[in-house]
Amino acid sequence: MDPEDTSYLAMINNPAINPASSNDDASPSNSKSSITTQSATFDEAVAARQQLDKVASDLCLVSETDASFEPFSVPWSKPSLPYTDPKDAYGQATGFSTLQNTLEMLFGADQVKVYLCGEVTVTVIIVGVVNSRDKNETALVGLKSTLVET
Repeated sequence: MDPEDTSYLAMINNPAINPASSNDDASPSNSKSSITTQSATFDEAVAARQQLDKVASDLCLVSETDASFEPFSVPWSKPSLPYTDPKDAYGQATGFSTLQNTLEMLFGADQVKVYLCGEVTVTVIIVGVVNSRDKNETALVGLKSTLVET
């Protein structure tokens, strides 16, 4: 398997980023989940997560559920994100423009990607890589939400 594929699978299979589906895939909850996995705890990762939570707190992913965005941070052993093919972007509302600017400020424009995982119920992952000041720790920090397309 290509190293980039292995890196992508490691990110997607992390339960803090993409938890196992519930029995009721068509009606995800708008409440924050209680995932009990290790979060990245170095200052830069904590600050990035808090800033994303603040910026996205009034936003929802418009679909059949209007799910909120949930921040996450997990330790990561790679220096960058897995490669994906870029997709055409849609125009964004003011709130999403602010979120995009914040993500680019935190991670750099070329280190932020959005991943859609699933079919009818799609997990949306907006993620970037954060390094500790001394470059000894790396984390994936971002937002996740659920989009239902029936």
